[in-house]
Amino acid sequence: MELSEFYLRLRKINCLHEIAALLEWDQNVFMPAAGAASRAQQLGLMHTLVHQQLLAPDLVDFVDTFASRSSALSEDDAVNIRETKRQIDRMRKLPDNFIEEKSKAVSASYCAWAASRPKNDFAAVRPSLEKVIELVRWEADLCGYEAHPYDALLDIYEPQARLHEIKPLLLTIADRVRQLFPREDLPVDADASALSGKQFPESRQFDFCRTLLQAIGLPPQSFRLDPTAHPFVRHIGARDIRITSRCQTNNIFAAVFTTLHETGHAIYEFGLPPQHYGTPRGEPASLAIHESQSRLWENFIGRSKPFCSFLFTLLCRDFPAEFANLSADQIWSDVNQVQKSLIRVEADELTYSLHIVIRLLLEEQLVSGTLPVLDLPDAWNALYEHYLRIRPTNNYAGVMQDVHWFQGAVGYFPAYALGNMYAAQLWSALRRENTNIDGQIEQGDFSALIAWLTDNIFVHGKKFTAAELIRRATSKEPSAEDFLQYLEAKFAPQKE
Repeated sequence: MELSEFYLRLRKINCLHEIAALLEWDQNVFMPAAGAASRAQQLGLMHTLVHQQLLAPDLVDFVDTFASRSSALSEDDAVNIRETKRQIDRMRKLPDNFIEEKSKAVSASYCAWAASRPKNDFAAVRPSLEKVIELVRWEADLCGYEAHPYDALLDIYEPQARLHEIKPLLLTIADRVRQLFPREDLPVDADASALSGKQFPESRQFDFCRTLLQAIGLPPQSFRLDPTAHPFVRHIGARDIRITSRCQTNNIFAAVFTTLHETGHAIYEFGLPPQHYGTPRGEPASLAIHESQSRLWENFIGRSKPFCSFLFTLLCRDFPAEFANLSADQIWSDVNQVQKSLIRVEADELTYSLHIVIRLLLEEQLVSGTLPVLDLPDAWNALYEHYLRIRPTNNYAGVMQDVHWFQGAVGYFPAYALGNMYAAQLWSALRRENTNIDGQIEQGDFSALIAWLTDNIFVHGKKFTAAELIRRATSKEPSAEDFLQYLEAKFAPQKE
């Protein structure tokens, strides 16, 4: 095999991934419920085909051979060989029957979750989740680990991440966050909004969010925005990004900031180097880097005073009656309220990390086998009472709120906390280099911001590890200090 054939294979495998992504997007957005069984079969086949293509003997031999001769390769070729070998090394530990079984189980579990969550019926979805957790634990055993089976799952999303490093970091963040709680009687999902009593039809909210995305700079011919139960982004093709969101008719900010979060993911995908499309060199560095982009746009940019001023101008134009007699400062105050929320995706910046710590602690127990799925709701509720001093009264707002576990994404949640940490460090570095950034954002000019992210993050693809990428972009070792200082500067005054 020559390098040219190697790249043809990579792009063929990428095409299979994109077809699977299209099937998953359709399942989450348009597919009728009765299509669940057929879709599980289709996705099972797609994932099996990817597995077989990656483990084709000639491809494996080529990658193994050149992995030991990286000095003879160009820098980009070496990255693609290194990352393909990493995929192959994991895949050859997973037999075809496991890949197909897990894919079918995950598809069936998602459909059971989507049907059961509105009914608050954990018992109905529990057998599906038990099967997924069983398969996830099997995957950890097949892949192997040194210290804890959770490490084998973390490695899927954040290469080289280990529980013994991440857990103390997240617990430290949690301790500092709890010290910033304004008061013991912090409201629970309180409606103190200036928009109280106002209604925003879903269609108008989605039209507004599409307008907002174009104002930020997303090319309208290359993305879609559609409603779904649990928002996500899928990269379907070179210039085809599918963004999903959800809304509340009495709170347009829920849709705006959910959409901003997903837009951060989309901007990263759009910014990856097109000349490396279909190869690891043109893929995101890690999930935590991906989440750093979503958290950057949702919070550090989106909840800033300059962006709220820009946002207020658009809202007044599209919703003149609803925003009459309001101000940009009221918008900023609204979207920066601190309250004890049961729902992770609706949590404020300050308490959000506590939601992630709770999920990490539960995942650790699920994977180690010390927490049966049967006992998961009670364990969930107890941790919410401990960390947030609130207790869910139903599973809809408790253990069933997130889709991740029901889709087999165990080990994913820590990336959100790491993403917060990386986003804060990037935001600090960007502001040091561009002292005019606030004025640019307030005027709706995001070109310099996106250019900085492109030069420092996007253009590198998977060339560097997450830690090295952050080190290069910020001239500092990755740490939680910028994030904690940001929270303290913003929320410590509210404690008084």
